[in-house]
Amino acid sequence: MPTSNYAHSLALLLLAACPGGQDGETDGAPATTSTETTTEPTTGSTSGPQQTTPDAPTTTGDPTNTSTDTTDTTDITSTTGTTTDASGTSTGDPAMLPADILKLTNWKLTLPVDTDHPGSPDEIEQPELATFADPLYFHLNDARDGVVFRAHAGGTTTDNSGYPRSELREMIDQGADEAAWSSSRGTHRLFIDQAITHLPVEKPHIVVGQIHDDEDDVIVFRLEGSKLFIDLDGDDGPVLTEDYQLGDRFTVAFEVSDDHVDCYYDDTFIYSHPQAFSGAYFKAGAYVQSSCQGDKQVPGESCEAYGEVVIYDVSVEHT
Repeated sequence: MPTSNYAHSLALLLLAACPGGQDGETDGAPATTSTETTTEPTTGSTSGPQQTTPDAPTTTGDPTNTSTDTTDTTDITSTTGTTTDASGTSTGDPAMLPADILKLTNWKLTLPVDTDHPGSPDEIEQPELATFADPLYFHLNDARDGVVFRAHAGGTTTDNSGYPRSELREMIDQGADEAAWSSSRGTHRLFIDQAITHLPVEKPHIVVGQIHDDEDDVIVFRLEGSKLFIDLDGDDGPVLTEDYQLGDRFTVAFEVSDDHVDCYYDDTFIYSHPQAFSGAYFKAGAYVQSSCQGDKQVPGESCEAYGEVVIYDVSVEHT
């Protein structure tokens, strides 16, 4: 065999013995496959199931709840309210219902409407209250860190009042029974973190926290125009501020013991009111002190005029 033909044949035999040697294709193939399969399930998962909220109530009216964008998720959890468990500890989940913000176990809600729902006006009790929201009178605020209570001047009133309300009434036993305690036994405390955001036009008055006994209100926090003060069963008590601006957030508290009611404003002790009473319970929300109808009609007040309060926290303690 000529030398040139022998060399050519030898080269062909060597190439056949090393089929993967050209351009590293065989060595590179596993690397290419590995790159494609390293899209691990955890990468980018926040834009999937974590963002899906198929059972979200429509009454909150916030379209961001169904967003699948991970940036929106960060915004929601960092700037809005989160749900709490039975102990009041945040779970980190975005708030969807009033009961996600406020611990409502031992409350019932009175609304300024009279429909075919039980109560006249409508009353929302447990367990219904745990999943209840109303787009007009009881719902989350835009930031979803507070609960809006609203009542209009043309609203339905309770039998013993000519004024409408969207207001919580204290209960016991997981909301099964009405609270009724005595000022002479134990210590009883109501705390509210809130902001008054709207008032009726002609008579801009609203009650935003009260103690009621078995007959009438004992003491309340009340706003008239820009004067926020303590009302003592119809008599003006200590003034908390003469220059309240709508939207200003503040805290109030009642603490009852030994037939005295100690009153606090922004964590500062203000006044101690001496009075003995029984059959008592706390109330919180928007109790509007104007009406366009009936015995309490205010001349010129529109039936659409309303008062509104946002409550960020409300708690009751009995010891």
